[in-house]
Amino acid sequence: MLKKGLFVASLSMIACIVYNSSRGGIEAIFTDIYDRRTWGHGESASGAGSSLAETERVRQELPELCRELQISSLLDAPCGDFHWMKEINLSDVLANYIGADIVPQMIAENEKQYGNANVRFVQANIATDDLPKADLILCRDCLVHLSFDTIKQALRNFKRSGAKYLLATNFMETKENCDVGSTRQGYSWRRLNLLSAPFNLPEPIKIIDEGMHHKSLALWRLDDINVS
Repeated sequence: MLKKGLFVASLSMIACIVYNSSRGGIEAIFTDIYDRRTWGHGESASGAGSSLAETERVRQELPELCRELQISSLLDAPCGDFHWMKEINLSDVLANYIGADIVPQMIAENEKQYGNANVRFVQANIATDDLPKADLILCRDCLVHLSFDTIKQALRNFKRSGAKYLLATNFMETKENCDVGSTRQGYSWRRLNLLSAPFNLPEPIKIIDEGMHHKSLALWRLDDINVS
């Protein structure tokens, strides 16, 4: 079982997919962002969205969702710096937690501080790398930074992983999505509604209202998601 307080999830920004040849590619860029705490916050290197205040409702409802769905394993992609979800104790419902992120230093620090037989961290690009199989994928505050093409890549990759469910950040009130240029991925942010074009995902089977910024976590069965 998980140690108390060692279940985490995290941040979008550090794991978002970016390409910039002048900086040596995505790993170098986001390592630099992490080292400089460019999106840092007083509590977390992952930014204000990972503060305890902004995650209060998620920390209350995520354990109940896992119990309801009988989730035994969770892939947190991206996992960020393990700040707010370390406050949640899911040891009574979760057997395995896997945090995936693109920044190697952060993965190493998380593994050193929090890793155990049931909690592990892996370096991965959510759009292109083989992902560990889990019952549920949590993708919070990440896709809002990515281009349409990269989002579609990530959704296909989530399906290929063999996971059953996807729980992802969504803005249900947003009617029209705007794209970001490939060179601005990770640096740009906009509200995104995965039910709208060009994604056209079906209605989620459950929604967790985060209680701030009209933001929610929407739940889908990955078998119900078709990405053109």
